Amino acid sequence: MRSFMVIIGLLIIFIQCEISHSQLPQGFVYLNTIVPDIQTKLMSREQQSPESLSRFHEQQSPESLSRFQTQQTSRFPSSGLSRFGNGLNVSDTNTDEPAKQDEVIPVVQPITSRFLADSETLDTLRKKAIVKEYIPKSDRDIELPALRSLFIESFDDFYKEIEPRLQLRSDTTLRNWLNETFDEMQEEMVKKKSRVFLLTTGTSVSNILGFMQIKEENDTNTVYISQVAVHASLKRKGFGGLLLQHLLMVYPTGKTYTGLCRRANDPALQFYIKNGAVIMPDDVVAQKYGYDPVKYLGFQYVDKTERPSTSTATPAAPSHLENPADA
Repeated sequence: MRSFMVIIGLLIIFIQCEISHSQLPQGFVYLNTIVPDIQTKLMSREQQSPESLSRFHEQQSPESLSRFQTQQTSRFPSSGLSRFGNGLNVSDTNTDEPAKQDEVIPVVQPITSRFLADSETLDTLRKKAIVKEYIPKSDRDIELPALRSLFIESFDDFYKEIEPRLQLRSDTTLRNWLNETFDEMQEEMVKKKSRVFLLTTGTSVSNILGFMQIKEENDTNTVYISQVAVHASLKRKGFGGLLLQHLLMVYPTGKTYTGLCRRANDPALQFYIKNGAVIMPDDVVAQKYGYDPVKYLGFQYVDKTERPSTSTATPAAPSHLENPADA
């Protein structure tokens, strides 16, 4: 009778664990595997003392538990739908199962807090940062979505405070307008109408701290600075200046650098003035660039730095970043 009860108990455990129809074939294989072991270990009724049955369960439990854990793990795909997969926030999952108290739910940190740190950590980050030129291969480059997100978050961080002064079209929103702006920027990048430099600490797109887009006006020995954008949490911490300083390594002395910014964007204007720029006359803004000087200010500065001719560096080698999954 005890032999019969032991077999019944093991079968009940097996049925409880095999809750998925897709796992039943594997379960039958598993049953065929353990039954011979059970049969060889079962003793006669006279030998089945409580002590011997306890030793039998102790011998079987670790192996059975290991096999069941392997089967249970295979039931959950690695597509990110599990609450424990790929660092997704639980709100992004499709499960209706309530979270258990002993489960640790991974939380995605908002992008604006990714680089928040004390001054010592920021100083280390600045020393580690390097500038590399990026030349897109196509509009499907993995760098472009990362640059788009960085650009939108960087400008939205301040523009949302002065949105009425931007005088946007009535049929658009701030973020849609920023998306449209980056569409134009991306087209210029892909068609090689501009040059792009990345401020980064590594080879993954997640290491990008900022970027700068420029256009060369060779007929006037001028470089037009289209955009400078750094991560929203790194603004006014010296990272944008690293991008401007890199221009001195790319171009020879005597170059003139120009650019435009909205009058309402006072932080950007102060950034360029801090780095040596002076304000253009309004008529130059209107005639040379075709922008309304009521809305826009122009700035320029001339590189008069004296440096040995041997220090004039050629443009940095193009840098195509790796996929984060491979980094």
